Amino acid sequence: MKFSTSVYLAALQWQISYAAATPLSEYTTDVGYPAEKRVFNIKVDCNELINQVLSGVQNYPFFTSQVVAVGKNLALPSATAYSVCKTFKTEVIDCKYASLSVATSIGLAMTHGFIETNPPKEGTTEAKPNKHRREILDSTGDYLRSRGVEFESISVQPLVGRREDDGSVDSSHFIEVRGVREPKQDSKTGYHIYSRSDGSGSIRAIPDTEDHLGRRSDGAGYKTSWQVSSRTGSPPAPARQGLASVLANDWESRVESDHSIGDYIGLSDFGSIGRIQIRIIPESGAFGTNFEAVDRCSK
Repeated sequence: MKFSTSVYLAALQWQISYAAATPLSEYTTDVGYPAEKRVFNIKVDCNELINQVLSGVQNYPFFTSQVVAVGKNLALPSATAYSVCKTFKTEVIDCKYASLSVATSIGLAMTHGFIETNPPKEGTTEAKPNKHRREILDSTGDYLRSRGVEFESISVQPLVGRREDDGSVDSSHFIEVRGVREPKQDSKTGYHIYSRSDGSGSIRAIPDTEDHLGRRSDGAGYKTSWQVSSRTGSPPAPARQGLASVLANDWESRVESDHSIGDYIGLSDFGSIGRIQIRIIPESGAFGTNFEAVDRCSK
């Protein structure tokens, strides 16, 4: 069975644009098989295809993460994933701290990708926008706390949405999280999240310093785009944490061993709950707020 999702234009102050997404994947085995035996045929436009199932998460044997592909920035001095690592902690020579921010980004992508922010009418009363914003706010804070991180503030702002054929509005939200401090770390990271109720969006992580605080376009960091398919609910927080860490650890290992890697594409499979494909993009500055397709790498 082929799954496909289209994403559309949504804009407000920051001119957010979303490109149409091609089919994420095709199952080649039954969802009831153990995770290590489930394989996806995924079409992506990258110069190194991998399609490797990664080690699973204890207590969730039927969920899995998979590295799909990486893109190489061979025409240096382009921004590479490794070169941006030092932005997060200048005194280190590896990507261990940056990997924590990447794991948080992936986990937040999973959290927002599986939130239904525009539920259908219940009886004769349609759910109020304030209820949607509160759910987004609570889900973001709850996930960060479940990771054991501290944060200073979370704000949610609704964006212009697109009205679907059935009359519903596929709404968008901008979420800003400031002063995120990983356990036993002094450095802080800020997250700017553009989340749509159709299960797509993007998040950018930049060091939260006096120079970067509050900026929505400048500063080096990582941008993560995501696209969810076959969503039927929300995976438990420990599963989101675990699968996000599996992908982030693999990302860290690969970018430390190959300094030419730019984009990284991965996928997490939550069985009958749905799947999420993510793309991690290093940025040297001047972040774009547009959605980046999860089936291709930068050229």
